[in-house]
Amino acid sequence: MNLAAAVKYRQELAQDYRENVFLAGNPQAGQDLFSYDMSVSTEIAALTDIFVGPGLHIVQGVALRKDEFHDTRFIGASLIHLAIQGTLDLAFPDRSRLLMSRASNDSVLEYLSPQDIRAVDFEAGGLKAGLVVLSRTAVLADGRSGFDNRLGFVSDFLEAGAGNVIASVWSGGDIETAAFMREFYADLESTGDVAKALSRTRMRRIESGDEANFKSWAGFQLFIR
Repeated sequence: MNLAAAVKYRQELAQDYRENVFLAGNPQAGQDLFSYDMSVSTEIAALTDIFVGPGLHIVQGVALRKDEFHDTRFIGASLIHLAIQGTLDLAFPDRSRLLMSRASNDSVLEYLSPQDIRAVDFEAGGLKAGLVVLSRTAVLADGRSGFDNRLGFVSDFLEAGAGNVIASVWSGGDIETAAFMREFYADLESTGDVAKALSRTRMRRIESGDEANFKSWAGFQLFIR
């Protein structure tokens, strides 16, 4: 009846959320297993600078495989940021997928699916993350029904115990997404409120008057339990 009533259900991040951060992205298809020359995305580099410290666990390059999502550092993270290209299929939510890395040019493409998240053996308390961010996803198709509100990965993370999920409905450029996330996390540091930080970051982009900013802010949507 009143959207203001949703405020009491919104979960705020724990004050020590920076102490347990799981950051994954930038899959390197065809990366040489013995190569030490890794091209890091602007977004990953920006977040590494923000959360630098012993509590940051980064998975990228050829290390980005499905088994990383069974790691205790994923299950116990307070903040999960997945800068991974993928799709959110509205018509068939379980067909949503996030691109994993390939071990070599000859290996087949591997994807993380919503079923993989549901298969993770979370502890009794569920997923610990107060916030999950899917920053490089894009929405596909239309929902089969106006009453079907299930969204691949988003619904699965929320049902697993995540307090808030931010997902992109279209995948923006690496530099633009990095700039947006840098502003968002700076605001989150001062407010501790995911919804407020996202709203204020979007508003600054709107007020800039630059029409080119539209794709850098309008695609990010917040979902709560």
